[in-house]
Amino acid sequence: MNMRRRWMIQIGGREYVVESEGDRIWIDGQVWNGSITEVGKGIYRVSDGEGTSHFVVDRSGRRLEMVTGPISQTVEVQTPIDFLRRSLQTTEKGRSRTVRISAPMPGMVLKVMVQEGAKVEKGTPLVILEAMKMENVLKSDVGGTVSSVHVVAGEAVEKGQLLIVVE
Repeated sequence: MNMRRRWMIQIGGREYVVESEGDRIWIDGQVWNGSITEVGKGIYRVSDGEGTSHFVVDRSGRRLEMVTGPISQTVEVQTPIDFLRRSLQTTEKGRSRTVRISAPMPGMVLKVMVQEGAKVEKGTPLVILEAMKMENVLKSDVGGTVSSVHVVAGEAVEKGQLLIVVE
């Protein structure tokens, strides 16, 4: 039984969701009709109807170099957990920091663990989100006060949807 795997990649500032199961690949939910061939250790040739690129994978597997003809660009690769961490976008606001917790992927809110006005510490669980048949606990990246809660348990959320704000 094959298991569907999921990554988020960024090429030239644009993000894509890439999923694979067996020899099938989806990019942003659309079936991709191409081929991937390993041509050397850590070097892959990717071909589709539009052309061919080569990818060189670094040792961590988190960074790729994509070469298409004379053009080379870096590709960032993120696992769902990396994406969760990145979704905690922090900005400076006067002396306090505002952290906006957004849904890293589509899913269902299983539990909201805080309410508006609650004091939280760094690492405090805020929301449990079920996505891809896994429970993901989203935690506060900073200590502060929950200034707004934008979801309720049982609510379906889309990727990037604002869940909670901590100041």
